[in-house]
Amino acid sequence: MPMPDRELPHFILISPAPRTNSESLVKAWTQAITTLPSNLQTHFTVLEGILSSLPPDELRCDCIVSPANSFGIMDGG
Repeated sequence: MPMPDRELPHFILISPAPRTNSESLVKAWTQAITTLPSNLQTHFTVLEGILSSLPPDELRCDCIVSPANSFGIMDGG
């Protein structure tokens, strides 16, 4: 049974800027979120930066997802 929209948490996805000329994870997340129904898109915020440098008022949420890479460099926060 699907969860009603009002019960869905708000997710903030955070990724540091890409180190190379590769496509940013922020851009990929943003594009993926636009494929969701509009009532679900409002449950996501995508931020580019380092967790410790983001303003606390932008981080009010139920869940923060910060990707780590396979090399153990976790500068997403």
